[in-house]
Amino acid sequence: MTDDQKLLQERRQAYLSESREKIENLHALLTVWADAPDDAQAFQAFQLAVHSLVGSGVSSGVPRISEAAKVYENFLNWFKSNKLNLNPPRLGVMLEAIKEMESIFAGERDGLPVEVSSCRVLSIFQRSTE
Repeated sequence: MTDDQKLLQERRQAYLSESREKIENLHALLTVWADAPDDAQAFQAFQLAVHSLVGSGVSSGVPRISEAAKVYENFLNWFKSNKLNLNPPRLGVMLEAIKEMESIFAGERDGLPVEVSSCRVLSIFQRSTE
């Protein structure tokens, strides 16, 4: 194993060891936004947390998280452009998508096959825009 491979493996392990905190943070920030759906700062904090997963997953050797987070981020852009508003059904699908990302983290962390994909996350969001 090269030094670069060792470094990536160490980065990946550190990233995955923090995955529970990342998911808990998403839940907490989504709850804050849900309690104040018109609060732009609450939305931005949640959006930034999702966005951070887009880049950090790739750089940490967990591209499936990046792919799923990118789909999530694209969904949030609908809110940013005022094409969607936060309501209970949409909150439900956003929680479901976080659960799917949690499954990706768990599979990667535990060395299990990961059957969740960005396509599955996308299908969750498509249901809420129909």
